[in-house]
Amino acid sequence: MPGQIVTFYSHKGGVGRSMALANIAWILASNGYRVLVIDWHIDAPGLHRYFSPFLVDPSLAECRGLMEFVTDYASQATSFGSGKGIDEWMPDILSYTLPVDWEFRAEGGIDILPAGRSGPSYAIAVSAFNWTHFYERLNGAAFLKSAAERMRSEYDYVLIDSQPGIGEISAICTVAMPDLLVVCCGLSHQNIAGASAIARSVAAQRRGSNCPIFPVLMRVDWAEKALLEEARQEAALEFESLIGHIPDRTQYWGEVEFPYTPYYSYVEILCPFVEDSRSTYSLLGSAERLCARITAGKVTRTYAMTQSERRRGARAFLAGAQYSAIL
Repeated sequence: MPGQIVTFYSHKGGVGRSMALANIAWILASNGYRVLVIDWHIDAPGLHRYFSPFLVDPSLAECRGLMEFVTDYASQATSFGSGKGIDEWMPDILSYTLPVDWEFRAEGGIDILPAGRSGPSYAIAVSAFNWTHFYERLNGAAFLKSAAERMRSEYDYVLIDSQPGIGEISAICTVAMPDLLVVCCGLSHQNIAGASAIARSVAAQRRGSNCPIFPVLMRVDWAEKALLEEARQEAALEFESLIGHIPDRTQYWGEVEFPYTPYYSYVEILCPFVEDSRSTYSLLGSAERLCARITAGKVTRTYAMTQSERRRGARAFLAGAQYSAIL
């Protein structure tokens, strides 16, 4: 079966979108699935930090990524024109990925397609790339469709960390690419209204094609119970018309919300190295329940690591070192 492309989107940054995606990727890989994660937040990339202890190049100083992938294609397309088919000179997306060095069970694994090589040249590449020209003159839509088909053929799940807000890049991530859309939503009125408006726009543009939308409340703080309940009710009302595919919607909202945990404000670390999923109010538990929804019940728990692996991994995250260097 072809793989599934899942985009994680938020109207504004800082709600925990990348954190949620990274943990979902780890849960899937721990259950034997092949996962590709893509950092499409090109204005402020950082998804790789959740996997840095397990990367051969944690700072991405030598690694090519998404920007090199599209730039190499644009260079080819400009040089050869539209006379040739895209597949004849399309760059191989797999050559731009970096493996996560961890021994998952069965065939499980994670590759990351970073936003691009870090350093001064990255900002230049981002500012110089013309996405409108890419679409209108270089057949960018067909290129992305071909890339998506290749990714589906190589991976069970492709998780895209979308650029937040409104714009060409966000539209690529939310409309052009996904088979399923996760909308990560902060609790303020601005977050809820903005995120639900984008979700309705995606639904309208994707009408006729199946792209389920799963809204998720993020950074939920139970200390403000009255305000929290108002925010929950507003979100449920705003997204109601978009989640008819979820039969148990009342239960759903309570299941998948991500609690605010101050610890994760200070360190970018994967939850399985910190938490036990048996805790109802853990971030890991929330990620597992969202993973169950995304996979239609196929994946519901993280495949447990040993205590030794957990301790070594946690120390590697906290030390900013590679996992293999922590004894």
